[in-house]
Amino acid sequence: MSEPSDLLVNLLDYVIEQSKDIDPNGFKLTGSKEFVQYKSNLHGLPGVDFDKKVEGDHIWMRVERLAEIPPPQIQRKEIQRFFTISTSPSGPEPTINETVLGHSIATDYGELIMPEAERLANDRRKLVTETFAQYKPLWKAWAQGEKPRRVAIGLYGELFSLKHQMEAEETSKPHELVWGMGITSWKIAVEGRTGPSTVDYQYPLITQAMELAIEGQTMAITLSPRTVDPRFEFDAFSACHVRSAPEVEKACKDALAQDQDKQITPFDARSFEHLLRLTAGNLHERGQFLSGHERPLPAAEDLVVTDAWVILSRPRSNNYLLEDIER
Repeated sequence: MSEPSDLLVNLLDYVIEQSKDIDPNGFKLTGSKEFVQYKSNLHGLPGVDFDKKVEGDHIWMRVERLAEIPPPQIQRKEIQRFFTISTSPSGPEPTINETVLGHSIATDYGELIMPEAERLANDRRKLVTETFAQYKPLWKAWAQGEKPRRVAIGLYGELFSLKHQMEAEETSKPHELVWGMGITSWKIAVEGRTGPSTVDYQYPLITQAMELAIEGQTMAITLSPRTVDPRFEFDAFSACHVRSAPEVEKACKDALAQDQDKQITPFDARSFEHLLRLTAGNLHERGQFLSGHERPLPAAEDLVVTDAWVILSRPRSNNYLLEDIER
């Protein structure tokens, strides 16, 4: 006979599973309209730091509030109008504005006698050409350094907007920010009412809910793990009726429970790699685990689990009853 507590746990698990409305086609990172950032997008950006341990907190990512640096100026103000200069480091390189320069020279020809006008035109074009030759390398050097800075500024802006969006939509359309580890790709075969089909699955196996905060003095944005357990993302597998999914998910949860003192972190592959290998080896007969990847692989017939990580926003279930049952 089963213990009453076991029967109750099984009943609650059944309630949770029956209440889920899962669309397996939604588990795809490529082409997502939500906030999605990979390791390769973020590493090396100015003002972006990872894995900062401070007293009483573990900050997984910190993004400084940087300001744009404008391009260098043409020193001689009287000839600035003869150049077209983009203020975006990704914009076109500077050019001489031949229209404005030509109009200026034509005006001189109309107001001055020929020898004087010709001498002035030659001197002006020579000055513009020499100034341009000196200025263009300065602009290119500025653009090279400013491009990653603008990316970091854009990242800050996205996180800032996401924080306020999450706070404003907390009751109507709740969203959450998670840090996903073990990005997995697989064309899952599905038997539907209209015949066999495939679902392109491309999603992390493990997700940790994150807390967004803004530092009071520096206004930097920090991402820290919330005080909730990591989540195993097996819902799509269950929705596609992958037979081994329930057993593998339970094995992963048991393996995680045996090592509760060690926190899963994307900065230490050893903290979660055994869970990825367990999933790859047991979920599919040709599943494999691959290390050293920073972005998701295209979905293929064989299951592939990588150690890549991703930060993403997604709709959060507003059924708080499920969270209470899980607790």
